[in-house]
Amino acid sequence: MSDDWNINYSPTGLELVEEITPAGFRDRLIAFVGGAMEGFPPRLIDRISNPEQELSPLLKEMVEGDQLWWCQSEKRAVLIGNEGVAVVRDGRPIAYMLVWHH
Repeated sequence: MSDDWNINYSPTGLELVEEITPAGFRDRLIAFVGGAMEGFPPRLIDRISNPEQELSPLLKEMVEGDQLWWCQSEKRAVLIGNEGVAVVRDGRPIAYMLVWHH
């Protein structure tokens, strides 16, 4: 188990939205910023450009048969909820990395 504080282990209250790859994660981030990267801080661009590094705490948790899924909180409303990536094992999220709050 990782020491990474960005990872929530045995998360609850998540809805699995779509199985993804690191490249799919990058594509979601780019879509979130509207595809226009001009004017964004270099640090953010570096994170988007290297999804394997950004997801490395989760990727370290994976074993054969695990999947990466884009997830969202089951409860969503205006300014309530979050989205992120989870390692899913046997249909259940075992480790979750929050990407953004709504």
